[in-house]
Amino acid sequence: MAEKSHTPKNTRRKQDARLGAVQALYQLDLAANDVPVDKTIQYLLEQFAEHRAERLLSGKPEDRLDMDPDEALLTRLVEGANGMREALDEKIVPRLSKDWTFARLGPVLRSLLRAAVFELVSDTTPPAKVIIHEYVSIAEALLDDHDRPFVNAILDRLARELRPQDFPPQE
Repeated sequence: MAEKSHTPKNTRRKQDARLGAVQALYQLDLAANDVPVDKTIQYLLEQFAEHRAERLLSGKPEDRLDMDPDEALLTRLVEGANGMREALDEKIVPRLSKDWTFARLGPVLRSLLRAAVFELVSDTTPPAKVIIHEYVSIAEALLDDHDRPFVNAILDRLARELRPQDFPPQE
């Protein structure tokens, strides 16, 4: 599925969809034992559409109250990343240091990595560097300062393996 264009509005809608997907995957991660996943996904997507994620980030000046996500991308990311959870985790785990388990990562970080890796494996557009940049920006907004370089390193390693065509050979 190709990105339609890089207009500011379209780019913003895709950013909003990615941010919303991380939030929805986080909520799915927390609710995994409480509600059947198929009902949870539908409920989360309906709530997101109804309320437009009025406040995803609390207490920060960059909070946006006027989110307008690309609904198709949001749905694809949430359903796809959740449906491939185990396969995505298997791609992420080997990139962690041997002292860290996947369960030791916080639920927001796990959700962000799942969404990003799903996007890397399921689509050839946008370029891997764009996907990495988008999710590092989300990490910057949602996670601690030390998590941004961690997210960048893991996604860069995975992207180079999964989409080598996006990285010209270094001379």
